[in-house]
Amino acid sequence: MSLKEFSKNGIGTVPINYPGQFAITKNAENNIPFGRGVKVGMNSGVRRFSGTTGEFLGVAMASDTASGISAENFPYRYEDGDVCAVCTQGYIMVDVAEAVSPDDPVRIVHTTAVNFSEGAFCTTANSGHTGVLSGARFAGETSGAGKVALFLSSDPKKTVTND
Repeated sequence: MSLKEFSKNGIGTVPINYPGQFAITKNAENNIPFGRGVKVGMNSGVRRFSGTTGEFLGVAMASDTASGISAENFPYRYEDGDVCAVCTQGYIMVDVAEAVSPDDPVRIVHTTAVNFSEGAFCTTANSGHTGVLSGARFAGETSGAGKVALFLSSDPKKTVTND
């Protein structure tokens, strides 16, 4: 599957035109799948959101310049050292491992758990594995695992409160 085939409302893509959409680029400091939450890295780059400390920055966007685009590397990803596009404000498609709706709290997985990997989004609290992400909301709903638009507000300090 090519990125062009994958990217039509695929994970890490922008689903609608939104005048407040904002993105930045930083060097990836580890492998970062498209559509996963990222935080500021140790060398002014970005890394997949993991651990209970660190500032949430945004969501890794899909890019046809990422090194990790091949049949062997699905889900597609940025590899260490790639220039990573990060959506910091606006709408972005993410995958969820459970049903979500716009009224649900947005949680980010900071420590891998069954069916949830670091940087993924969910709504169910899992003590020691997830945290509530302020300044974000699901902009759609799913009846189970799938993809959904996530809205990131203009608040520059989106915080994660651990469950």
